[in-house]
Amino acid sequence: MGFARTPTVVRGAAVPTYVRVTPEEDAAFVAMPGVTVPARAGYAGPGTADAVLAALFADPAAVALYDAVHDRTPVEIDDGTGGTITLTPPARFGATG
Repeated sequence: MGFARTPTVVRGAAVPTYVRVTPEEDAAFVAMPGVTVPARAGYAGPGTADAVLAALFADPAAVALYDAVHDRTPVEIDDGTGGTITLTPPARFGATG
């Protein structure tokens, strides 16, 4: 099955992805071995991804799954002048900031 998805990273065997599929494709997609769907929303045009993420972040079990593959932990890095700065990864995987 082919489908559109966001850019993503792999952590171990887990890969977070946002997919937009037809209802027929949805049944085949969720039946694939290893696929877990922690949140979903029907496609409603612009804002659908926001609705999916709102559903995900409203569910502690879904957030635990999400955080297991998309590390949102702030990290300290050298600022090049002897100090450090804190970088906080974006909440959305595939986002650049």
